[in-house]
Amino acid sequence: THGVRLSKSAIVIAGALALWSTAIVAREMAVSKQLNARYAQLAVAVLILQDLMAIIFLILISVSPGHDSAILSKL
Repeated sequence: THGVRLSKSAIVIAGALALWSTAIVAREMAVSKQLNARYAQLAVAVLILQDLMAIIFLILISVSPGHDSAILSKL
């Protein structure tokens, strides 16, 4: 149905925003010369892990079968 397509689009957009946040945080840490601080390294590491999970999730969504996706039906 139309609602499933909207949900799939929303998930893709959310995944793209999650990936974008890592670049923004890393850039701001570099600009403020804090990238070598331990807390900054941990923050970027967590964001990279989040990015990897988002990529896996986006791949699963992209190969999900049509409108009967088991993943989307549980959301």
